[in-house]
Amino acid sequence: MDENRVQLSWQNTPTNELGFELEHSSDGTNYGLLLEKLGANHTFYVDQRQVLNSTNYYRVRAWNDAGVSGYSNPVIIGIVAPPDLVLTRDAEGCLMEFDGLPGATYHIEFKNNLDTREWEFLDSVTADQFGACEYFDTGPVQEEQRYYRAVCPGVAMPGYGSGK
Repeated sequence: MDENRVQLSWQNTPTNELGFELEHSSDGTNYGLLLEKLGANHTFYVDQRQVLNSTNYYRVRAWNDAGVSGYSNPVIIGIVAPPDLVLTRDAEGCLMEFDGLPGATYHIEFKNNLDTREWEFLDSVTADQFGACEYFDTGPVQEEQRYYRAVCPGVAMPGYGSGK
């Protein structure tokens, strides 16, 4: 999964299928055909028409000349926009503020050098009922450049910000 794309895959357990039907729903109740029919032995599909900050439900079933199988269990995928971080630095530390999804938990991470691949975990914060989040980092020294990101687990593109 990346920002606006979900790659779906499933196991090909039937031996006599002529193909598969993949369905999508935005509410988990009302499904419509995403693709009318995929060919036999087809075990993946990339949905490129996703909307950020949405929840998507998918299910698949096999078909042949005799009819269709039962549906798979639905897969639920949430697509969350990366937060835009606002950083305010003072002598006490760095305040990070951003708007997220109401009730979602975000991991706050940092690194001191953009050339470094690894991010260091600072803490977790949970957005309030309106989606507002804030975190105050007392760790950086005044002269230190520090890069931050807020990551909502399962999201490929986190929000970035830096404070000096």
